[in-house]
Amino acid sequence: MDASSSSFLSSIQTTKLLTGTMAMTIPKSSVTTPPSFLSRHLPSLNVSSVRIEENPQKSTTGPTTTRTSRPTTTLPAAKKPAPSTRKSRANDRRVAEPNQPTMVFNVLEGVINNFIDPPLRQSVDPRYVLSDNFAPVDELPPTECEVIHGSLPSCLDGAYIRNGPNPQYLPRGPYHLFDGDGMLHSIRISQGKATLCSRYVKTYKYTMERDAGAPLLPNVFSGFNGLAASAARGALSAARILAGQFNPVNGIGLANTSLAYFGNRLYATGESDLPYAVRLTSNGDIETLGRHDFDGKLMMSMTAHPKVDLETGEAFAFRYGPLPPFLTYFHFDGNGN
Repeated sequence: MDASSSSFLSSIQTTKLLTGTMAMTIPKSSVTTPPSFLSRHLPSLNVSSVRIEENPQKSTTGPTTTRTSRPTTTLPAAKKPAPSTRKSRANDRRVAEPNQPTMVFNVLEGVINNFIDPPLRQSVDPRYVLSDNFAPVDELPPTECEVIHGSLPSCLDGAYIRNGPNPQYLPRGPYHLFDGDGMLHSIRISQGKATLCSRYVKTYKYTMERDAGAPLLPNVFSGFNGLAASAARGALSAARILAGQFNPVNGIGLANTSLAYFGNRLYATGESDLPYAVRLTSNGDIETLGRHDFDGKLMMSMTAHPKVDLETGEAFAFRYGPLPPFLTYFHFDGNGN
């Protein structure tokens, strides 16, 4: 794990983290839901019920290993889906159907991606970039993990959280790994139990595109290749703004780069926007509290990697841009002001 993109929050001393027996954990539920954009390419099936049966364990004299049973799923006859918005059972995330203006803009975007700036190189082709270990995953609600070997020390009480890009929709044009929506993955360990959870950072970009049912903002790292592509995607973005599909004043960032903890708050950060305050709930879920401007004093983006003084709690950051003053320096006191 990249130390710059993760955060470890614990209520015990660091020396205690190294004591006790090492353990391996796996989620109890082995049923995973594919990303919403992949499900649109699969046949429609309505699942009325899912039955999970546990096989009885045979008694043995030696150490035993508990495994998650293979689920048995009952599928009724396929029914015609209703035209209303769809809902994912795994993450309770609404997936809206694109409206007519969105579909028109999507057609224009398809012309750009197919004829003006197609992903000719494998390095920007989402079919290669988003494959294997880099394939997108869907949200995972708090899921208790099962210890299959060893045990978790009862004194271990804290959480490890990681941030990284995970696109909400499958890109249709050139794509770079840095262009994915921010997703936080956490494992909460307390009282000998571990809880795994994965949630998107609910940025303005994420929520607007979720409600629209399609991508709205162009990819920054891969969407402006050459004069023709830049002019075409810039004009399309301007048309979306004039049509009221999104307002860049509310932020265009992904919050997918790093995590920073200072002033008793945890922030998901990115270079192109303000930090987003997030929190870990008592049951291991991850909530986005919102875009944070520090009482109106932070009016511009800053670095995604602020430095924190562990003794004073102060944080230091900077930003640079093409316009004066070119370089801006930030200081936060121990209370996060």
